[in-house]
Amino acid sequence: MKKSLFLYLLPLAVLAAGCGADEIDIYDDSTDSDSTELTDPGLAWSASTCEATIGATNTFPTLTNDYGVSVVYTSSDADVATIDTDGGITLIAAGTTTITASNTATSTYSASSAAYTLTVSKSTDT
Repeated sequence: MKKSLFLYLLPLAVLAAGCGADEIDIYDDSTDSDSTELTDPGLAWSASTCEATIGATNTFPTLTNDYGVSVVYTSSDADVATIDTDGGITLIAAGTTTITASNTATSTYSASSAAYTLTVSKSTDT
């Protein structure tokens, strides 16, 4: 075992002895300009807050999705309002919820999310 280890290390010792410090070229590709940066998908709602009334005609913020990435919609309180896979809002009860659109990172786009606060009230008409 000692003999085979010696035979393995001998060429390395000879190689190191023949190289001056100024002759060693170490290549580090971690700072190459070829590094790929992920693109921000540009998710943004048209407003940061929205007030809506149950039973009324409401207008909700629209989502800007610059690159058309796949988005998942969520409501922080499904007892107040829900949002479907296409971004359609259903008002359930009075209260406040946060509506969020988010995407997961891909090989091209970074993970991102955008949110707005939705305040829901009951209609005063009886």
